[in-house]
Amino acid sequence: MQDAELLQKLKQVEENAWLLFSELPPSGARTRALHVFLDAKDLKARLERLAPLLDQPGHR
Repeated sequence: MQDAELLQKLKQVEENAWLLFSELPPSGARTRALHVFLDAKDLKARLERLAPLLDQPGHR
């Protein structure tokens, strides 16, 4: 999977988790949706920071 594809998938997960979080009443499921949102956001940010390094010659 290309970096751009992975970033797009993580963005989708982030958006869907936030939508779910915002629509659920306070519960364990709502807390889990928030954790998924935060994890996807963190992974997306890490990949965005690493992508330029991975694109350098000799790193693939």
